[in-house]
Amino acid sequence: MLQAVLQGVLAGPAAIYLFAESVHLLGAGRAAVFPSLVPPFVLLVGWLALGEAPTALQLAGVILVLFGFRLAQSTPRRYQA
Repeated sequence: MLQAVLQGVLAGPAAIYLFAESVHLLGAGRAAVFPSLVPPFVLLVGWLALGEAPTALQLAGVILVLFGFRLAQSTPRRYQA
């Protein structure tokens, strides 16, 4: 019952609200990359809560995802000819 309350009442609406706020603040294009952060956070929670040590391949994937996230969030430079 506790899991149903935490996931159904708190986590679901909170995630939707926070994503809608990010779309409002950042715009749809920049906010669209936020779901790509789910796997790194799951890996972090699994490590902290369950003691599951990430493998080298998982860490490489997290680095790749975070690099892509940073690249997507950066402001494009305007080159002058």
